[in-house]
Amino acid sequence: MQGIGKTKLAEAIFYHVLNGFQNHSFLANVREHEESRNLSQLRKKFLSDILEDENLDISTPTIIPSFVKDMLSRKKVLVVYDDVSELSQFEFLFGGIDRFGRGSLVIVTTRNKQVLFQCGMNLIYEAKKLNKYESIQLFCQHAFKSNHPIKYQLGLSRMVLSFANGNPLAIKFFGSSLYGKNKNYQESAVKDLKQIPNPDILKLLRSSFDGLNPVEKDIFLDIACFFKGEDRDFVTRIMEACYPSAYSRIENLIDKSLIYISQNKIEMHDIWQHVGRSIVHYESPSKPETRSRLWIPEEIYDVLTKNNGTETITGIVLDMSKLAKLELEPVAFMKMRKLRILKFYHSCGRTLLLKGLLSLPDDLRYLCWEGYPLKTLPSTFHPRYLVELDMSCSHVEQLWEGKQIDASMFGTNSIAIS
Repeated sequence: MQGIGKTKLAEAIFYHVLNGFQNHSFLANVREHEESRNLSQLRKKFLSDILEDENLDISTPTIIPSFVKDMLSRKKVLVVYDDVSELSQFEFLFGGIDRFGRGSLVIVTTRNKQVLFQCGMNLIYEAKKLNKYESIQLFCQHAFKSNHPIKYQLGLSRMVLSFANGNPLAIKFFGSSLYGKNKNYQESAVKDLKQIPNPDILKLLRSSFDGLNPVEKDIFLDIACFFKGEDRDFVTRIMEACYPSAYSRIENLIDKSLIYISQNKIEMHDIWQHVGRSIVHYESPSKPETRSRLWIPEEIYDVLTKNNGTETITGIVLDMSKLAKLELEPVAFMKMRKLRILKFYHSCGRTLLLKGLLSLPDDLRYLCWEGYPLKTLPSTFHPRYLVELDMSCSHVEQLWEGKQIDASMFGTNSIAIS
């Protein structure tokens, strides 16, 4: 993932072995150069480093001349291509990855494993996060300029590291932000670390999100807000009902190190969850009802009890154990016509008062309402897109009253009622 130390590791290897090669070149931030339309300058640097000719000028913008390819094929070189995002970048920079002489070494860092597969890299190393001791040491160096923290500093370290989870970039960032501050400030900042979106860390990591296509962005945000830690097959089924080609999009998020699979559950580093939820928060910082996704109980309470939901809301997941009581009007979901995900859970022992329900959004793909207090769902609800229905511990005696549309039109393939 971003910030894990790929560039630093490649740089360390580069300087450790460069004496064994005729020529060498370290090309940093390839993706950034392409985004700023400056990849040609990076190619000029590469050719100057390897061919030792600062005046060499290639007139063809996309094709490497045959005489240059011939010179490259005779060189035993060491080259690092840092932060590559597309196979086409290799083609532009030097015509392919197999252009160099015998004994050459090419090192590539990327956030996307598919790039390595496509260009035929024969050895792939996944950069590891820092262990607990390394993390504490790095944090204390930046937060306190010390390798020997006192008791309260060690306590702060543990709170930060539970969030940063071995990511050097995040550890250094949060450590530096605390340096020089008094004890009260440090404790307050660390306490709010997970609750309050931090625009600075969001800015540092946002580029990985911005590089996704629109569907991948939506799936990433759904996982960050609702589905972290859930069964992969379950999440894929819901996402397939919401977005085109969701299975392959999830695979792409895995390849780009934004999510990972552990024991068949979709997992995400706490930092990426923080980034995803921050992106949703900043859609409308002061008006939760105009955000795309809601998961904070207090905000959901305000939106539902004030009946001010909007069409922009696509998902609501509410942990009822965080609220003492929730009383809804029959029109609570009337304006949320684009709601796809609705989940009420941990409802046992909680008071949920519902004086009838006039409607539920027909766009729902996933409806989970533990402890649903009514005997039926609204008769106006036509769940043609629904793929998961869970009414556990509810008072439902039948799904709806009266005649419904043909059941063969429903998308539902999983039902749990108890």
